[in-house]
Amino acid sequence: MHIHDSAFPIGTYTHSFGMETFIQADLIATKEDLFSFCCMYLHENVAYTDGIFVKEAFITEPLSDLMRLDKICDASKNALETREASSMIGKQFLKAVLPVSDTASLENWQQLLDQKQVYSHFPIVYSLYAKDMGFDLYTTVLTFLYSSIVGLVHNAVRAIPLGQKAGIEVIHCLIPEMEKATKHVLDRSLMDVSNHAVGLELASMKHQYLTSRLLYHKKGGEIKMKPVIVGVGGPVGSGKTSLVEKLSKEMVKNYSVAVITNDIYTKEDAQFLIKQGILPEDRIIGGVETGGCPHTAIREDASMNFEAIDELKRRFDDLDIILLESGGDNLSATFSPELVDGYIYVIDVAEGGDIPRKGGPGGVTRSDLLLVNKIDLAPYVEVDLDLMKQDAKKARKERPFLFTNVKKGGEGIPEVIEWIKHAMLLEGSEVS
Repeated sequence: MHIHDSAFPIGTYTHSFGMETFIQADLIATKEDLFSFCCMYLHENVAYTDGIFVKEAFITEPLSDLMRLDKICDASKNALETREASSMIGKQFLKAVLPVSDTASLENWQQLLDQKQVYSHFPIVYSLYAKDMGFDLYTTVLTFLYSSIVGLVHNAVRAIPLGQKAGIEVIHCLIPEMEKATKHVLDRSLMDVSNHAVGLELASMKHQYLTSRLLYHKKGGEIKMKPVIVGVGGPVGSGKTSLVEKLSKEMVKNYSVAVITNDIYTKEDAQFLIKQGILPEDRIIGGVETGGCPHTAIREDASMNFEAIDELKRRFDDLDIILLESGGDNLSATFSPELVDGYIYVIDVAEGGDIPRKGGPGGVTRSDLLLVNKIDLAPYVEVDLDLMKQDAKKARKERPFLFTNVKKGGEGIPEVIEWIKHAMLLEGSEVS
């Protein structure tokens, strides 16, 4: 079903409901650990909470009773993060399916949401949709449990990390457990709603107060930060590879650095970096050849880049930073937040002084740091740098940007490094 696809834009694949807390404590580190955690989550949590709400919503007719059920669902979630995530996913689900579905129940529910009469928790909305689509009760509960578990496994594969093959094996082994849990849910009623896995609630509460969005792991008793993934995007010829070269050259003095490059059909960027001798060859992966649409490998289907990241982590357990360079992008390209912790977008003045003014939905306005590169060319292409600066301020609002001349003289490189240290590594001083 498409609604369970990882690309379905409702957010189930960006919420782990506290699982990072267990990973940080080294309680989930292997495929076997993940299987045990998912079994506990399935049988002791979801089968006593959201699974029952799915079932009850399916068999409940009056709208007033569904509204009451939604309130009970909200009250059952002790952790603020869990409540907010469930409601957010429910709202996103509505937004995604209403334009392409003829579902009277959801249309009525959307009206209640617009009037702020419901929280719109995901189990309620999911059940209404499945019922309108003609699914039976058993299938509705089973697929909901499947969706819940696959989301957890997806996040664990990235966070532990595990290989994608291991993730698929865990899901396969969990299918009988999902079927068993579905039968248990069908035998239960609203009176059985409870939480037999209090540790999950506590983990979700603790997860709200983690010091950063970066994940941690333990090795030899010492807690280490996982490598920060910094994306570098921008149109062809804007100076991405030169930026990666300069950053690697400077940051390798104090940090453990590796690089991944994306090219359309060649490995030219990776070969250039290797020839410069900035990093050992085994710290540069240039095998990600994206074909005609380079942005898809950093956003829609980033699996090749995830594999490259996993490979670098296997090679070097002390990595601090991975610089991930995209292939030549169009101006609307953005990095998936699952792939990188933050990203730099590079444009150059020769592409036109009106680029910041035109803005758009991509890297110019949404990147974590914008670089306006090759400023030495401004007089030759009749670009007003002061006007570009004004336009960039309007387009970026509070987001930082820098004017640079990366290849000639390295102008702006120290400021970019300071930004990485402050915004990505949580140290240093902020870019003004």
